[in-house]
Amino acid sequence: MEVKSKSKPVDVLLGCIVAVCFSALCSAERLCTVPPGPVSVPENSTADVQVVKIISSSDVILTVTVNPEDLFYLKGNLLMAKKGLDYESLSTSALVVWVQCSRSGSRSVNESVEVLVENVNDNPPNFAQNHYMLDVNELIPVNSSVGLIEATDVDSEPLFYRLESATDKYFRLENINTPKILVKSLLDFDVVQKISLVLHVQDTFNGSASNEPFFTSVATITVHVKDVDNRPPWFQPCLRTNLGMAKLCVSSGYRGKVNLTEKEEGPLVLEPGPVFAKDGDKNRSEQISYRILR
Repeated sequence: MEVKSKSKPVDVLLGCIVAVCFSALCSAERLCTVPPGPVSVPENSTADVQVVKIISSSDVILTVTVNPEDLFYLKGNLLMAKKGLDYESLSTSALVVWVQCSRSGSRSVNESVEVLVENVNDNPPNFAQNHYMLDVNELIPVNSSVGLIEATDVDSEPLFYRLESATDKYFRLENINTPKILVKSLLDFDVVQKISLVLHVQDTFNGSASNEPFFTSVATITVHVKDVDNRPPWFQPCLRTNLGMAKLCVSSGYRGKVNLTEKEEGPLVLEPGPVFAKDGDKNRSEQISYRILR
């Protein structure tokens, strides 16, 4: 019993010390309270928008000690944003604001508020140019790429493309998200020399059918089909015809008469006319040479 009696004051003393320390800590911690977890704020919110409410008693003084890019201020116990936050111009989308809570006779406490700025689709996609020019040889194989024309969007949204053409039989896009222009069918300079295309880009899939905000942009493309030296000269006159994918111009030849017993001067008269050939490539002016084989 004596042992218990001697130890009791010590237990009480230790208990009082712990109670006092705990009370002091609790008092410091209760100076102000910030809701746990980050606070999300959409970009472009109007100025003087409330970010979070800091819970504190009326005798506690709140001070912003760390203010990223000077974007925040206190209005009573409300942490406010001075202006609309622009996601694209911020160095980071996670902003940490530190608030000091102080009261006379108490130890100051620092609380942090993590503000997450949410990216909003508020910028249109843009092409580097309004108009593009492409040169394509007429013999380019089907499914070959003739160019990749991409748009950029600072909102980093996935972009959706659509190719519009008055003669859409010649070109197509690789897919809706990859604006690589592929050859859809064989080109023929004799048939078409210039093709006009319009490339559309949109930052929201089927945006017009949804309630989401969306933006679009367009770029025009002119494709010049280049003639290639892929046909021989054709004697004239001739009848143009196709043999599979090949184009021919068939001549019936030339006819003439001579008298073996008479001497004649000058060029030989032939029907349907003098020997004459034109390059089978419509837009080429290659020099043609002739020789008698037999």
